[in-house]
Amino acid sequence: MAVLKRWTVILVMGWGLVLATGAEENRRVQFGLTGGWAWGTSWEFGWKFRGHSNQYDGLRYHLGAFAQLPLVRPFGAQLAVDYQAARNEMTWYFSVPGPVYSSAEPFHFLSVSLNVVVELPIGRRCGIYALGGGGPSWGDWVNHFEGIYFHVDGGLGVRLALSPKPQSPFLILGGVFRHLFDTGDWSSLKASYLRFLIGIGI
Repeated sequence: MAVLKRWTVILVMGWGLVLATGAEENRRVQFGLTGGWAWGTSWEFGWKFRGHSNQYDGLRYHLGAFAQLPLVRPFGAQLAVDYQAARNEMTWYFSVPGPVYSSAEPFHFLSVSLNVVVELPIGRRCGIYALGGGGPSWGDWVNHFEGIYFHVDGGLGVRLALSPKPQSPFLILGGVFRHLFDTGDWSSLKASYLRFLIGIGI
């Protein structure tokens, strides 16, 4: 809990500094909602075969929101939060051939990120962006992560304005690679996955 409080203070102070800087330059904060699907890119996601039992940790949909403040072009600062849904499945083989017992249990985790965003226009209504950053994650993951852990992100995408007006809403299409890690007293845990996202911002 102390770690979570420390990271919350860091993120709030960092975002407050960004907002203060942006207010001096009279820049507009942009808000957006995102969603999509995720795929594991490391051993921790997918089937694990362990003799008389098999375990599957599969990622499902994710939902998120962000607030982004343009700084000195082409840079911006983004505060984002996202919810990741997942599912754990276990199958036990008591004899071969023989009875099989299986169970499925959903799990999820939350993440808060402070990112640096670089945006480059490629037309009047279209632009590409890259982002990088990280922050804390928390939520119990069966046989893996528990409590508070951390992540780093890197992503690319496209932003498309819905009209030529300067304050036009925009669509977002992109992907984010996320690496989870938790360095504890007794062991070091890590995992990674790729998120595809689609969203809208104003």
